[in-house]
Amino acid sequence: VVSKDISVASIDEVSAVLRRPPVIWDNIHANDYDPQRLFLGPFKNRSTELIPKLRGVLTNPNCEFEPNFVAIHTLATWCSYGQKDVSMDGDDQGSDYNPHEALRLALTDWLVEFGKADQPDGK
Repeated sequence: VVSKDISVASIDEVSAVLRRPPVIWDNIHANDYDPQRLFLGPFKNRSTELIPKLRGVLTNPNCEFEPNFVAIHTLATWCSYGQKDVSMDGDDQGSDYNPHEALRLALTDWLVEFGKADQPDGK
């Protein structure tokens, strides 16, 4: 299952059934079900209001190692915003986490890694 979004209400409902905060194993970046698909976008459509309601978040990444840099980087950026508001549609409307900005930061950091790939010592 690849959920387009995960709402606070759905997590509240699951928490009530489980009687504890759930762990999300998120398939947003997964491509093991379709090897022709490669997801290079940011972690999005998950409100940061979910964070205090969860025991944790795992991501099921792409099968290919290198493209997971963006997925993991943007998930880490999302996690760093804790209980702050998130812009669900990617437009910065005064929110702290913005998927487009998280993607820009991830791509900027990823470009540094490309330069290291040709160096024998990785520096």
